[in-house]
Parts: sequence; structure tokens; C-alpha cells
Amino acid sequence: MRICILGLANPLTWTAHFVKAFRQFGEVLTVGPPFGDEYLVTYKITHRPDLKRENDINVHLNGSVRLSELLPAGWEPDLIVGISDFGHPLGADMTGLRCPKVYLSIDTWQSPIDYADAIFFDAVFTAQKSFVPRLQATGSRHVYWLPLGADPEVHHPCCDAPERDISFAGSVAAGVHETRRGLLTRLRESHSVGHFENAYGEDFCRALCSGRLVFNHAAVNDLNMRVFEALAMGKLLLTNRESERNGLCDLFEDRKHLIIYDSAEHLLELAREFLENPDRARIIGEAGRAEVLAKHTYVHRVQTILDTVAALQPGFPASRPAQAPPESLLSLLPAGARRILDAGQSFTDSAPLLRALGAREILEAMGGAATGHGVLAWPPKADLTVACDVVLIGDLFRLGCAAEASLRTAHELLAPGGTLLLRVSDRELENLGVALEPGTIGAWMRRTGFHMTDMNYPALQRARRHIVFNVCARKRTRTLRDVVDEGMAEIAFPHASVHDIVAYFPGDM
Repeated sequence: MRICILGLANPLTWTAHFVKAFRQFGEVLTVGPPFGDEYLVTYKITHRPDLKRENDINVHLNGSVRLSELLPAGWEPDLIVGISDFGHPLGADMTGLRCPKVYLSIDTWQSPIDYADAIFFDAVFTAQKSFVPRLQATGSRHVYWLPLGADPEVHHPCCDAPERDISFAGSVAAGVHETRRGLLTRLRESHSVGHFENAYGEDFCRALCSGRLVFNHAAVNDLNMRVFEALAMGKLLLTNRESERNGLCDLFEDRKHLIIYDSAEHLLELAREFLENPDRARIIGEAGRAEVLAKHTYVHRVQTILDTVAALQPGFPASRPAQAPPESLLSLLPAGARRILDAGQSFTDSAPLLRALGAREILEAMGGAATGHGVLAWPPKADLTVACDVVLIGDLFRLGCAAEASLRTAHELLAPGGTLLLRVSDRELENLGVALEPGTIGAWMRRTGFHMTDMNYPALQRARRHIVFNVCARKRTRTLRDVVDEGMAEIAFPHASVHDIVAYFPGDM
């Protein structure tokens, strides 16, 4: 299996662990920005030039970069994986690469660009459980919770004789980590505490293992890397309950795998309890390590990704999906399109191709009353109780409704993040008062609740009098501004204005 991974060549975070795990399943080619001097400055590790890394193909990814032109001749991926890190855009043009595409969003709370990138991928995995509905609301179709994990070769027991009561490795930056800083101060009043910043690799492992107990505080209610990494080292972990909203207690049991505190006073009480009972601390630490090794390594995470893709595309990776003609509307059909509605019966003859592309149910609707031959009336609100993955509209004006009314009907019939595939001519757009340029057409789509992800017109038609456009758009139910504003409101520290954060997204997505 050939796997193309898009992302920053970051050796210090989840990206490196995912890349390493993917290499156990196939041939990996990494594409994206290198990890150079500017990141050593950001991470405050300029004394570690050995940590600089390059990708197999170094490039800053954006919509103007055509991925197929970067890959080696004859090297065609079976899977494309985008891994968000440091807010770098991963919106490369993947036209012509018909393999499944998956996107990993980790720090979604502080990276709104993830929402914009995610809609171009077939499946989206977010490390924080609470962001699944938010990604769906802004246009992603198949969204799953995929927690972070541990790498047993990197995160392992060491330091047989702990040097102090409690250890912590991580940042206490002003603003975001004020609560964490205060908790560490309280712990120092009665215990020996080691705090290590900018510790990575083996240094990080030794830092955490230097304490009898390991402290953690999730500053933004997240289920962070340190939970899995400390447990993999066999240490008794004290962590805050706020991570519960992002799945902490779905994965681990309090007082069996780790210890959960509810307040500063509770933290101090628990620290005293388990420092005075080292055998109980050891038993829970060993149970936590066993649980992580059995279920929560990055190899487990990659296996989950591959199993999910196989469910969306039967036969993956042994067989490739069927191919629609590259300039047809059906070439834009996303993976996992199981329930398809053909509005206007423009694709009746394409049923065999649609089934080869993965469709399990193909419905048809026509303007006017139902025919009694399995064709629904349009709009078919009362006839459909299960949402569709895709609505195909080959001719808006054949449906007998105003154009925008038909688009709104399609929006109602689609599942969150579902896909609208629309064929429309330049003459029809002109009659609707829509200028023939992507920005204006995108704004027209947004008025009816869609975010346009692709638009093309077949080269063979360019010499004709009228041009037919193929438009692909994802259903959204909330704007990016609303979703980011909601997420930021849950975080108890000062942050940039939400209006500034989403200002670079045209039309507020």
C-alpha cells in the first residue's frame, strides 16, 4: 500500500508518531513544509539543530499546489492522509487522485483552518470528541473521534529510582496555562516537584519518570498527549476531570488506570494519599500502562483509520474505486456515498456506474407529482425519512421550482456534511444574476447553506456556445464563525477575537 502523508515534518508532536505508525502498514511518502530554524525558535530549542527535519517532498501546501504533479512518476497513492499541525494549510489540489483521503485534526480548538481543509477529505478524524459535531456542522461528512496515543518505543518506563514526589513536563505559558501554573505552585508548597519545559524524546521520558507521581492539567478541556504518554511509562497519573468531555472516561477508569482530580484541594489530597501508599500507586500505574499498550498506541490508531476507510470503500486497499470520466459530474462523487438521490433523472443511465462507485441505494425524483414507478415527486420532503449522502442535480430548471428553492430542498434532504453535485450552464447562471467567477458562485451557494469545494467545466465544451459547469458543494448547518466562537467561549482564558481568527476565510465559510 502506498500512503501519501501531507503535513509539517515535525519530529516533536503527533505527526512523527503517526508517520512512524503508517510506515508499518505500507510505503510512505511525506509531503509538506520542512521543520527548520523558525520552529526551533518557536519551541525554544535553538540549541538542538539536530531536531530539524525535512519531508520527502518539501513544499508549502495550498490550493495552488497540484499534488499529482509533485509525486514521483508512476507513484500513485492508495491513501492520502493530511495531518494538521501548527495551523499549516493542507488544502492541496488533489484533483485526479481518486484514492481515499483522510484528515486528522488534533488541536481543532485553536486551528480553525482545520475546518476549511477537512471538507476536501473523505473521512475526518478529530482527537477531541467534542469537535465531531462541529466539524460535521461546517461541512465534513464522515467525522470520527480518534484520540491521540503513545509510542511504546518512545514512551516507556525508565529511572528506577524516582528523584522527587511529582513530575511535570510541559508549558505554563501566560494566559492559557494560568490554572496549571497555580496548581503546580500549590503542589510545591508540600511536595518536591520537578517542572521540565522543552523536553522531548528521551529527555521527556526521563523527566516524567523522575517523579513518583505525574501531574497533568488539560488547559482547554482536551484529552492531551501527556495522558497516553505518562500512562505508557507506567507512572501513576493525576489529571483533571475537564478532559471528560473529550473522552477521558470513555477510555480510562478512575482509580483503576489513573487518578482524576476535581479541584486544587482534591489534587493535594490525592497526591498525599498516593505518595503515602506507593504500592497502590504502582498497581494503578502498571494497569494504566497495560491498558495503553493493549489499546492506545499509534499503531492502534492507524489500524482504526484503515478499517474506517475500508468500510467506506469496499476492497480497500487491494482494489481501486471505479473511475467516472474525469470531466463528468460523477468524477466529483465522494467516497462513502451510499444513498444517492438523482433529482431530475439526469443520471438514470448512470446507475451501474454509481453502484460501482459504492452506491447502495439510488433514488430518483422528478418535478411535479410522483409517477408511481418508483420516482419521487420533487420536492420529496414527505417521502424521505433517511438523509442522503449525495444529491445529484443535472438540470435545476427541470425540477419545476425556483433554482434557490431546489437548492434549499437538496440541503434539507442531505445528511450533515452531505454533498451536492450540481450541473449548471453559464446561461442559467446569467439568468440567475450570478457572475461567472468562483467567488460569486461560492457566495450564491452559501446563501442556500452550502460551501463550494470544487468547480470545473469540461475542456471539450470550451469551444461551444454555452459552457456547463460541474459544481461540488458540502452541506453546512452552522458558519465557521459561530462554531469557533462557541468553542472559544468554553475556554477560560483571554484569546484573540473570533472575528480576527476567521477573517481569512472568504464568506465566513
